Amino acid sequence: MGSPPSRLYHYTSQSGLLGILKSKTIWSTRIQFLNDSREFVHTLDLWKETIEGAIKEAGANTELPEVLRVLNGLHRGLDSTPKIPMHVACSSEDGDSLSQWRGYSPGGSGFSIGFNAAQLMDAALRQSCFLARCIYDPAKQQQLVRKLLEISRARCKTKRPEDGSDRWSLDIIHDFVFLAAVLKNPSFEEEREWRIVTGEISDRHPQMGIRPGKTMPVPYFGFELAKPDEVLDLEIVVGPSPESGLAVESVKSLLAIHKCKGAARPSVVPYRQL
Repeated sequence: MGSPPSRLYHYTSQSGLLGILKSKTIWSTRIQFLNDSREFVHTLDLWKETIEGAIKEAGANTELPEVLRVLNGLHRGLDSTPKIPMHVACSSEDGDSLSQWRGYSPGGSGFSIGFNAAQLMDAALRQSCFLARCIYDPAKQQQLVRKLLEISRARCKTKRPEDGSDRWSLDIIHDFVFLAAVLKNPSFEEEREWRIVTGEISDRHPQMGIRPGKTMPVPYFGFELAKPDEVLDLEIVVGPSPESGLAVESVKSLLAIHKCKGAARPSVVPYRQL
């Protein structure tokens, strides 16, 4: 999915900034609890449409009874998809975006934390996660969903009946959730988003936690941004504020207190535009 730019930016509040620098972690939210629940449904709709088309095609070919049985099983398996505990943390290529200041850190007290992308990728590898760019192009999305379907059909041809299809069809469902984590509606393209995506993680994992949500508690995985003895390399953008100069100085102190490498700068977006 391509290489990221040198920095990726996470928009957050003042309390979020303080918590991230103190703990050297970022909360990756369980995918079903993202702010926009339509993100997951978008890929689910694409997958259902593709599977249903393949079922019709296989049903017309009497030589493919096993393929048809497996496709029907995959279609039924969609009902279990929302229960798979995978988590995402969001960032953007753009560290000073008016729409994201408005959406994620309103009120003139927001910050954009620019992580060193190479450091992020090392941390993701260490924790069996991956870093990927979100895909907004509908044609590319269809191509990837169809590719996943072809993988499932190929597995069907190589597995013996006594192996059973339940285990590997579940693997396909897991692959689908990974895909759902990075396919987004084209209307969000200006966010230029990248995501850290975890595998399936048990609620008993020591890095799991619960934070307050708007209407319910939200599970999250505490993604470790660096090893305990590793220095975080950051660039922090202070969001539009009537006190941006003073805020930049306070952030510089914050970086020094937490022994982080990096710099702070003010947003170029005028405060009156918020």
